[in-house]
Amino acid sequence: MREALQLLVGQGLVEVRPGKGYFLRRTEQGARDPTVEGALGMEEIQDLTEARVAIEGACAALAALRATPADAARIEAFLSAMEAKASSASSVYLDALTLHLMIAEAAHNRTLSEILRVIIPKIGAYGAKIAAEIPDHAPMDAALHRELWEKIRTGDPDVARAAMEAHIRDAASLYRLPYESRAIHETSVPPHNAEPPSPPRSTRRRRGSS
Repeated sequence: MREALQLLVGQGLVEVRPGKGYFLRRTEQGARDPTVEGALGMEEIQDLTEARVAIEGACAALAALRATPADAARIEAFLSAMEAKASSASSVYLDALTLHLMIAEAAHNRTLSEILRVIIPKIGAYGAKIAAEIPDHAPMDAALHRELWEKIRTGDPDVARAAMEAHIRDAASLYRLPYESRAIHETSVPPHNAEPPSPPRSTRRRRGSS
């Protein structure tokens, strides 16, 4: 935990207030996509991704070691309900964020879980809007979170940390999607009398994780 917090302090994402603890700094926001309500700037996406990798990686490692049978039962029940919902819902993105908070609680470290509760609301509305517009996003999202939880359940903190860090980095592609789509649209409209561009190579990536 100390290493994760020191990393965040070094990146300027978290500040230490003597006698009070750790607090998330307000991030500088990059240019936002005006077509997406509540959009995050590209710099903010990067900052929040780095913060989540550090905090949630530590949470996953600790949860692998400290999750009680009661913690595991609650997460299993919630995940099963999320999987059932995914069969008919357009998105379970907000449910997935709740699952991330439950994993943090299972780490039994108040500082980490409190910092994560500051971070998660910053991505909730924006991510949910994007996720709802992606076909078949819900079942894919549920499956990715089942895979993540199974890695944590191994009880191996290194496996759990690596799985969570990869999961969070993959999730960042979801938040960048509106910017990438806009860039593709802008480059696909050639200027007057210009030669049409060559078709881009496929860049399909998993965009199901939160």
